[in-house]
Amino acid sequence: MQSVKTLALWGTLAPCFALMLSGAAFAQAAPADPASPAAQQQVYQQQQQQYLSQEQKYEEQAERYRAARDRYATERAHYRRGAWPARYEQSIVVDSTDLLGARVQTANHHLVGYVEEIARGTGGHVDALRVELDRNGGDVWVDAGDLRFDADEKLVMTDLSRQDLNAMSRETF
Repeated sequence: MQSVKTLALWGTLAPCFALMLSGAAFAQAAPADPASPAAQQQVYQQQQQQYLSQEQKYEEQAERYRAARDRYATERAHYRRGAWPARYEQSIVVDSTDLLGARVQTANHHLVGYVEEIARGTGGHVDALRVELDRNGGDVWVDAGDLRFDADEKLVMTDLSRQDLNAMSRETF
């Protein structure tokens, strides 16, 4: 009868004993001291692998950015700019909050929208304006080089056509 109890007890303890043995084997496989050279080498290799992965991800993002920038420059070169009327030839976009809400017209005096936001560069100079277009309801950022501001009439004029502005508003990156 005692052999049956021993066998039953062994049957319940065997998985625990096997688990203890596998834990001991794991403890031998992993360095016990985190400050040991083997542990430090393992941490270094993991950090190096993580760095290489991040570096590759950065390079992929940078390449996508360069491709988008080049595509933007190519598309922007295709826009048809009108000639500035003589009275706007020397006019530039000024650093002024008067620009917010100002009407935006093409060089041939067609209203295309209103200024909604100003992007400023270093020194507070205006780099671009976000224009809310009136027909398609979209908005577009227009570089300051493509704009002139008439402070007397609170009017912004662009040398881009309505079609170009609409096409620009549909671009996504």
